[in-house]
Formats: sequence, C-alpha cells, structure tokens
Amino acid sequence: MTRPDDIADLIDRLGAAALDCRQAIREAHEAIQDLRAATKQARQLLDGGEVQTRIETAAKNGLDELGELIGRQRDEVCDRILTTFDQLATPLKDSLLLMTERANQITATQNMLMRQLNLTGSTEFDPEDTG
Repeated sequence: MTRPDDIADLIDRLGAAALDCRQAIREAHEAIQDLRAATKQARQLLDGGEVQTRIETAAKNGLDELGELIGRQRDEVCDRILTTFDQLATPLKDSLLLMTERANQITATQNMLMRQLNLTGSTEFDPEDTG
C-alpha cells in the first residue's frame, strides 16, 4: 500500500519535473528561433555573393601578410649569410695578404739572385756554391 506522504512526494516531484520540462521547451524554442535567424542570415549572405567577396578578401590579405613575412625572413637570412661571409672573409683576406707579401719577397730574392748571377758572369746557379 502507498502512504499519503509518498503520494504527496511523488506529486511534488512530478510538478518539479513538469516545470523543468517547460523550461527546457522554452530554451528549445529560443534555440530554434536563433537557428532560424542564423539560417536566414546565411542564406542572405550566400544570395548576395558576400561570401565570395569575403573569401577573396581574406585570401588576398592572408597572401599579402605571408608575402611580407617571407620577405622579412629572406632579408634576415641574407643578412646572416652576408655577415657569416664577412666573418669568414677577414681571415682569408689576411692569409691572402700574407701569401702575396711572401710571394713578393720570393720574387725580390729571385731578382737579387739573378742580378748576382749576371754580375759574376755565371750562367748557372749552384745552390751549394756559397762563395
């Protein structure tokens, strides 16, 4: 057997559930209205060609930004490469100057030896001849 308190509790719970259902139905109706408004707006955008224009504008802007970014990065990389070449070129230039100086010394020594040979009248150079 069911007691009257149990029946009253059941009625209260059913009433609360009915209120919850009514609230959920109201929210569902509001969501449906929002969806209908969004659908109408989307149809208007599609019909007006506005979507295509927006897509083209967004694509153009994105490509422009990408081009600028690539340009900046290219410039940075070129600057780093040039700096590295400059850093590498300095020791090479110094080495080249030393080699040129040494070559000039050798040429001067050869010229001096040739003059000495010409003065002595010898036609051959004997490296073992010290005197």
